[in-house]
Amino acid sequence: MDRLRELRDAGKVEWIEEMAAWAGQLDDIVRALADEGFQECRKEIVRSRRDRQPAGGLWQQCNQDLTSVHSTLLHRTE
Repeated sequence: MDRLRELRDAGKVEWIEEMAAWAGQLDDIVRALADEGFQECRKEIVRSRRDRQPAGGLWQQCNQDLTSVHSTLLHRTE
């Protein structure tokens, strides 16, 4: 995943070994996966109210031949 490595090297995302997960801005991670050939196949957003920013969510992206799926979880830390 060259694009995620580039983001890591730029300090925009970090790999958390204990969770086997990337941490960073959701848009950066989803865009990096899209650049690697993954397409969105499922999206769920959790909001406390309609006028608020998402409190959490799930994005699943599948590669074009459907041999792998990446899940991106959003958890607001503010």
